[in-house]
Amino acid sequence: MKFFIFMSSLFLVSCGSSRLSSKMKLVENAAVKKSFRNVVAGVNNSYFEIKENNYFDSYRLLFDSVKNTRYAGTYTTTLPNDTISLQFFQPRGKKVLGTKALVTGKTITFFK
Repeated sequence: MKFFIFMSSLFLVSCGSSRLSSKMKLVENAAVKKSFRNVVAGVNNSYFEIKENNYFDSYRLLFDSVKNTRYAGTYTTTLPNDTISLQFFQPRGKKVLGTKALVTGKTITFFK
């Protein structure tokens, strides 16, 4: 019985991670519509990309080549202004960036 419970829980955990990885593949395959970059001397550069099919990708580059911290998800836009609502695949993304962003020209501002 313990073996059955262990195997069932292992199966559920493995299915959860594959769901996230399949979502991340969709984000990676979507073309970039608009890109923002935050450059800080001596610190990892941060990037935020608005992609096709209402996806977004936020990440930091370690040593200018390896994606270090990554938060992705989907967004919805309000038409009268350029406010977008962010829905993250990873819960921590909401704590780091917030739930909304305001896009004005070449700048983006995140808020809760």
